[in-house]
Amino acid sequence: MPPQRKTSTRQYAIGAGVMARDGIAGTLERIVVDPDDAQVVDLIVSVPRVGPDREVVVPATRVVHADADGIVVDLTTAEVRALPEFEAVRFRQPEAGWEGLPEHTPDVVLFWAPRRAVEAFVPPSVVPEPNVEGVRNIPPDAITLAAEMEVTCGHEVVGQLDRILLDPEGDHATHLVVRRGVLGTEERIVPVTQVDRVTEERVELRCDHQELDQMPRYRSN
Repeated sequence: MPPQRKTSTRQYAIGAGVMARDGIAGTLERIVVDPDDAQVVDLIVSVPRVGPDREVVVPATRVVHADADGIVVDLTTAEVRALPEFEAVRFRQPEAGWEGLPEHTPDVVLFWAPRRAVEAFVPPSVVPEPNVEGVRNIPPDAITLAAEMEVTCGHEVVGQLDRILLDPEGDHATHLVVRRGVLGTEERIVPVTQVDRVTEERVELRCDHQELDQMPRYRSN
């Protein structure tokens, strides 16, 4: 059954300019929506460059303001250009009959495609001995992420790291799954672009706990 009709709390006008802190960063081409609650989670922004424009994925949590005249993001133009590039294979079109955002036509709305989840922690008893070359390729100052690490926003503990989501080729992490709630039953998908710093004890996020609660829920199916 399609979700109940719901209008996004911000007005995202397709074709509107995207303004960064230091100037125009690009143009809004499409929006990425959580199919369950019809909330916008990411923006697909066309970034001008020499040759064909490059499209990048901008987390909606970095949007400061959006209306019919344009969108303002809390990023510099260089930071926008450095965001992950849009790859169609990672997204899917809404199902026929989905009416979550009646103000947008289906051709400009996307959902994230199901991702292959990789556990961030493997019990030591089943971890094979690494080969010598693998050890050499690990930077000496690298920090290993592990399940149950604290996740903080500012100085506030907001949850624990549950797992890491990788890109389809398994080359790099794209999102973290953060477990929240009194019973630890609520899991949110956090783009790695929201990670401010990683220490031996915790993962520090740029967003606050309210922004974290607006991020899409993780479902393991």
